[in-house]
Amino acid sequence: MSSLESTDASIPIQKATISILQQAIDLIELLKDEQYNHTSKVMPAGTIGKHIRHVYDHFNLLYKTCHNPTHLVLDYDIRERNNPSETNRSIAIKNLHELQNTIPDLALETSLTLLASIDANDTNKYQFQSSFGRELFYSCIHAIHHYASIKAICIELDIKVQKDFGMAPSTLQAA
Repeated sequence: MSSLESTDASIPIQKATISILQQAIDLIELLKDEQYNHTSKVMPAGTIGKHIRHVYDHFNLLYKTCHNPTHLVLDYDIRERNNPSETNRSIAIKNLHELQNTIPDLALETSLTLLASIDANDTNKYQFQSSFGRELFYSCIHAIHHYASIKAICIELDIKVQKDFGMAPSTLQAA
């Protein structure tokens, strides 16, 4: 198969999603409450809990959008801040398990419209055409990006994490 040919990515992206969410669950289960809620000096105003909530929000917004197949408009800016999952590890774990168990059963090529703010000085929302598969992939890579920030907080707190935690698949493949 040439590099331009495609294969059905439905099962691999679902498995990757479950695995990426499981990485967060595994880490949260190892932490103490004070570690989960520690305000980082390295990542100003950041806590592990805030990063986990942010990851959850992206997947959750995508999933909610896909439950209304007649109006597939996604806006990642509509997030719940100060959600109890930011400070309560049990709620965070429950939320992440729910995401693992409810990946929308949509074809990856299902079209959707993404609304996005692209400049903090511009209040307009701009529309981009996307697909469920593209946004599920984005949510996975976005989670890994935040796991890298979480890893920095863990290093600050002298918490051991997996060597590949917070590393993109392409980085791991190149190693």
